[in-house]
Amino acid sequence: MMLFTFLVISSRIVIKIQMKHGMHGRIVSILRVDDTQDTCIKIERIFEFGLLPLVLKSQQRRNASYDGCLWMTDYTIIINPINIVSKVDIWLTDIGELSNFQYFINEIVYCINGQWSTRPIDLRHHHPVEYITTQNTPSNLPIYKFFLDIYIDKFGPFRNAYHAIGGIYLQISNMKQVLRQKFKNHFLYGFIPYSAASDEVLQPIIKDIQELEKGYELEINNQRVWVSGGLGVITSDLPEGNKQAGVKNHNANYGCCNCMIHHNDLHDIFFNIAKHGRYHHKTMLQIADVKNAQT
Repeated sequence: MMLFTFLVISSRIVIKIQMKHGMHGRIVSILRVDDTQDTCIKIERIFEFGLLPLVLKSQQRRNASYDGCLWMTDYTIIINPINIVSKVDIWLTDIGELSNFQYFINEIVYCINGQWSTRPIDLRHHHPVEYITTQNTPSNLPIYKFFLDIYIDKFGPFRNAYHAIGGIYLQISNMKQVLRQKFKNHFLYGFIPYSAASDEVLQPIIKDIQELEKGYELEINNQRVWVSGGLGVITSDLPEGNKQAGVKNHNANYGCCNCMIHHNDLHDIFFNIAKHGRYHHKTMLQIADVKNAQT
């Protein structure tokens, strides 16, 4: 009987779950399909050496497969969880080495512009469970959670001169659409002065929302409840939206926040965005290095 294999990330441990179809993969989400009550699992395929494209079947990779090397991909499929039969530990080499593991992954295999290529495992998209921390809530209290949406609108307050001032508005996104359209449910938080950076003005409210994520025990209608909140989305008009998204002027060397393609290479349709993209965890490390640099 052939096996279908899946991976589940639990903190720093990778678990391989075997299934009945002779493939490998990593669980990325649990979902329902076609409005049915059946639970399905979305997974990313993982290749053994025998499944690699011919152009990537080098002797070096063959020797690595003898030691337990596998290859991650970005290709996703949806499967039925009833096929799962067992699990084993696998080490993704961009994290700390596991004490016990049967397989390891060094590279990601992907296809771009019809050509197969690889990139290092540290250029992978991290699963949310790897960087999101959850707060333990009291099990005996009802839990109420709401989300705040932030909208930024820049406008010119003077008729004879243009100096852009940004208004910051808050809205509770849990409300029904009919309630969200009412003016009384839009809250003015403050203004962004002319030439001020939006990020600096937003820092206090972002810190407050981060505190709100931890949750508080409150009394509502003579009942003790646990209330927490979070940030939903930040939206804005076009000029501010470009700034928030990191989109620069048309003549900037690197005008996009998603990839490292130079202005002179914008015509190159074969540019490898997957390998030269901006990855969240990499960008955060770069920002930390800049802040810690001695000047």
